[in-house]
Amino acid sequence: MDENGSRAVARSYDGNAWEAVTGIESADVANITCDETNACSITTTATVTVQAVAVPEELVDVTPLELAARLHMQATFGASKSELQRVVTAYGTNYTNWILDQMRLNPTLTRAYYRQRANARPGQFVAGHVVEPCDIGSRWARYAFDITDRYKKLVVSRNGTTQRFLLTVDGQLRGETTTFLNQPYPGTLTFPASLYFCNVNEEINGTITLSFVNGTVNCTTTWFNPTIEFSGTNKAMQTIGDNDAMLVPVVGARAGSYVLKSRSVACLNASDAAGNSFLRQGVSTYRFDQRLRLLENTLENPAAVGLTFDGTCPIIAKSYQNRDFCVRRSGCAPALSFKSAMVPLNTTILRAW
Repeated sequence: MDENGSRAVARSYDGNAWEAVTGIESADVANITCDETNACSITTTATVTVQAVAVPEELVDVTPLELAARLHMQATFGASKSELQRVVTAYGTNYTNWILDQMRLNPTLTRAYYRQRANARPGQFVAGHVVEPCDIGSRWARYAFDITDRYKKLVVSRNGTTQRFLLTVDGQLRGETTTFLNQPYPGTLTFPASLYFCNVNEEINGTITLSFVNGTVNCTTTWFNPTIEFSGTNKAMQTIGDNDAMLVPVVGARAGSYVLKSRSVACLNASDAAGNSFLRQGVSTYRFDQRLRLLENTLENPAAVGLTFDGTCPIIAKSYQNRDFCVRRSGCAPALSFKSAMVPLNTTILRAW
């Protein structure tokens, strides 16, 4: 309805045939028919008024480039200026050919794109290859703590000689700092002091909330996520030269996240009792952040249901879709074999699907 109480009952785009507008109550409009001459007739018990509607100025004399932009806004996830210019040059305004050419292209799958770039930690997904410290593409961090430390105990002790604070998690040294809790300390804090992680922001100087009781209550003590520092070395650390490896910042991640892009020296792959591995290059020290490389599982390269890359069975969570068909097994099922098949798209098949 417009301000005059009128209601549009038919419409036409770009000179195409008129069509009835959906959502018209049958009590108001019984029938709308439009013929090949674009003449429409209305059968109704209501009062009908024909009203001319001016075409908005921005839709008058639209250029081919603007039409191509509108097409891509409606039919795609968007396009660059160069792609719009290519479409204008190749197709003009013949979008039928553009659609047919798009249908001939191999699909670019969102899931495959995501799986190639996801850096989930083990436990967030159930099937994939666990990336090791020596693998190209392994993830490293320059901040001392991450979200997996949540609810763990942080023990802070003080070196009487250097006066540096030693930070221990799971009984293993995670790093050292020259300050702790931005002195003065709360109450009568003595060392070694035990605190619990409530929450951790994964970035250099990211806010950390701590509790002196446990990691779920009294989370009122705040600190910052320190850059990893060690005054010495340990068995879980490998020291390499500036040209021995290249670690690049993770695009879009917060400060302190890196990916191993290349490596020209042997990898020690050493870790402490808590599973920490460290890498020192120049003045920077990194801690290994274990991640998963997800299975590709595309039509061209389907993932088998047998063992994954790290020798474990894929585990599928029960859901409403599979709960009636799940079978518990003592070992991995044999890998599936795939073949092509013709599927008639009839009513029976579509309903079963």
